[in-house]
Amino acid sequence: MSSRKQTPVASIHVSGTGRITTIPDVAYLAIGIVTSGETASEASQANAAKGTAVKAALESVGVPARAIKTKRVALTPTYVYPQAKPGETAEPRRLVGYEAAATIDVKITDLPVLGKLFDAVARAGAVATDALEFAIQEREVHELAALTLAGKNARASAEAVAAGLGVSLGGLTNAAASVDGEHQFIRQRNYAVAASLQYRQSEPPTTPVSPGELTVSAHVEATFTALA
Repeated sequence: MSSRKQTPVASIHVSGTGRITTIPDVAYLAIGIVTSGETASEASQANAAKGTAVKAALESVGVPARAIKTKRVALTPTYVYPQAKPGETAEPRRLVGYEAAATIDVKITDLPVLGKLFDAVARAGAVATDALEFAIQEREVHELAALTLAGKNARASAEAVAAGLGVSLGGLTNAAASVDGEHQFIRQRNYAVAASLQYRQSEPPTTPVSPGELTVSAHVEATFTALA
């Protein structure tokens, strides 16, 4: 005697999430160099000298030259604006010098050297180390793992709903998946310094830097048939 054939009676729509937490293995850092001078040439040459010193400092802690890139160079005049006394006309602005600024982007794969790197570039003349971002180089691997977990979570939810309703879970009819936008590029800002570092000790302590963890989240929407 053949068993009764089950027929679709409804649809079960569920969502699933998957998260992968891992330790960053790369960091991206922007280093600022600012100098001034009475002439454009003086400010520019001073900036170039500090830039060369900063690059040497980076290489001294193991950062390869290919991981160092000059992102921005700017030269701007500096003016003073005399305040007019009551009833008097203000004097025209007066040029007092020039300011040169440069930004160097650095990719660091040896994260334990970050503290020494901060100290080295500060001693070399960097006035700001900003926008340090920790990331994962092989982000696709972690995204796929999170999506797999999300898919399994969605199916488990569908099976639980079917059992609770007293029906059987049929086939998958529709599905959509996405990786959490916040972690789409698996990059987040964890640490920033925007101050000139001054040393008053012959052997100053190393700047502490903790990369922490990064989480990749995935989301799956799925629809199954319910059989009775």
